[in-house]
Amino acid sequence: MPSSSPSAISDLQILRRFYESANGEKWTTKKWDITLDDHCDFDGVSCNGEFEVTEIDLGKNNLSGSISSEIGKLNQLVTLDLGRNKLSGSISSEIGKLNQLVTFKLNGNKISETIPTQIGQLNKLEFIRLDGNSISGTIPTEIGQLANLKKLRMEDNDLTGDITMMFGDLSNLRNLDLANNVDLMGEFPDELCGIKYDIKGTDILDQCPTS
Repeated sequence: MPSSSPSAISDLQILRRFYESANGEKWTTKKWDITLDDHCDFDGVSCNGEFEVTEIDLGKNNLSGSISSEIGKLNQLVTLDLGRNKLSGSISSEIGKLNQLVTFKLNGNKISETIPTQIGQLNKLEFIRLDGNSISGTIPTEIGQLANLKKLRMEDNDLTGDITMMFGDLSNLRNLDLANNVDLMGEFPDELCGIKYDIKGTDILDQCPTS
């Protein structure tokens, strides 16, 4: 039984708290019966052989409320997809403890405040989608240290600051979208001229050659 594992008990408790903070009783397509003891059977949840949560896929599922900071204790989590919901509040600094995380999607919610610098500790991250929220403040320079990052989408927020020295070292980056953040400024890195990018609706200077 999964419940015989101390790790499984911990993950079950974390998911129950997440369910409560995200108004789980209002979820639509993927619904959870949190009275059950086997969290690996929750819809949209995947586990490894040790009953540790590796994936939460609850995109477009009418989540609202906030994201429990305890989600940062799911230390085997590889995929977190909460995109296209109604979640509000901030991104907890506890996100920095998800050191196995590869895919992080919060696009199309109502997330506000700033991006925690602790996101820079997630050195396995390849895909970040924070587009379509109300996130403010500067982009943490620590994101520029995520060497495995392939896609970064932050368009349609309220981000500010100078990005000139921020992304040039991301040699694996293939897609960067910063559009419609009117107070973003600086120069687009020459090193990224060959990737797919969008900086319209910003004050970022594009000096890449046009074809």
